Amino acid sequence: MEILRSVWLLLQLAAGLWGFTFNPMPAQAADTGASVSTENIQTYQYNLDEMHGWKVTSAGSGMFRADNAIYQTADSGKTWDKLSDSENGTLPSGPVGAFTFSSADNGWLTINTPQPGTQRLYTTGDGGAHWTQEKLEVPDQYASSMFDPAPPVFFSSTSYGIMIPDHTEIQNAQGGNTSFFLFFVTQDYGRHWNAITDPTAGTWNSLSWDAAEIQDKEHYSWEIRIGHALWTSPDGKDWATSMETAHQKSSFHK
Repeated sequence: MEILRSVWLLLQLAAGLWGFTFNPMPAQAADTGASVSTENIQTYQYNLDEMHGWKVTSAGSGMFRADNAIYQTADSGKTWDKLSDSENGTLPSGPVGAFTFSSADNGWLTINTPQPGTQRLYTTGDGGAHWTQEKLEVPDQYASSMFDPAPPVFFSSTSYGIMIPDHTEIQNAQGGNTSFFLFFVTQDYGRHWNAITDPTAGTWNSLSWDAAEIQDKEHYSWEIRIGHALWTSPDGKDWATSMETAHQKSSFHK
């Protein structure tokens, strides 16, 4: 321990002599949605394009407690401007789950703290400067159920998006857990959300879905169709898209 302390002091002294500031925080992860950590500080980053991105730092201070701050870059990460934090701003506190932006203004962030019957999903409409909790109406039968929050998925060239809670289970009369089907859908870029509870295949306005429970019984594989565009996902997290043709078949065409 004393040897490590001596090395640390020597590094600080050398940095001071050369006119640099020695920062122990690791380099920011470059991949979209990636995170890095140092001791109790975790950093998440989301890149909208080559120039514009955001990063959130989350400093844990106990079970389900963390102080958060968000920064923005417009020059590929060369400089960062602080937008808000959880101490003096509207950014929520608590362990960060994930965050995403659909445009330069609109973003979503999830907080992993256990609260029955609610999604800890927060949204911004001004690029991350101000945050409010998303108002999602959870059906009454799930009011006491626990959800793992997830950021929404938006389908390019449309105004539609979905948000799929993770680990959706409800306690049954025998005291065990029963899997159930629940997701939220929007047709106005996330301004309003509707809960879909059943069935696992159907249509809501111009969006059609087909979900199949996979082996772990905690996730579903998905097909989403809007017009002639088809999106598929093996788990509701990673998505691929293609344009349907007259020769393509999917579970929508039965």
